[in-house]
Amino acid sequence: MVVEIPNLFTQEEVNDILDKLSKAEFIDGKKTAGWNARGVKNNQQLKKNDPTAAALKEKVKSTLSKNLLFQSTVRPKPIHTMLFSRYEMGMSYGRHTHHPLCIKWPPLQRAVAGPLSAGYRAGSGIHPNAKSYLT
Repeated sequence: MVVEIPNLFTQEEVNDILDKLSKAEFIDGKKTAGWNARGVKNNQQLKKNDPTAAALKEKVKSTLSKNLLFQSTVRPKPIHTMLFSRYEMGMSYGRHTHHPLCIKWPPLQRAVAGPLSAGYRAGSGIHPNAKSYLT
């Protein structure tokens, strides 16, 4: 299911987040891939202990927690894991399945992903200026 949440962030917020991400340290995305996705995952992810990671995650979590469309569509209990992924020219995440069912407690987990870019329209493909994604 594709749900577009318009105006989740202001243009200034998007610019600030993307600016911070452009200066942050990213690592090979294969390090967070499961065994079945490791062979097709070719992206970068924000290093977990990068100084900007905690502040960016808190900003996004705070914004999502206040958005009624997100809350009613996803119906999250806690938002516990957030990854910032980046795709440079030629990178992709090949055919794979996410692991939406968690074996640990809580027993069910939804995987939610989306581009972080002003001007992106759902279903229109990757926005040419969108290089960072939330997963």
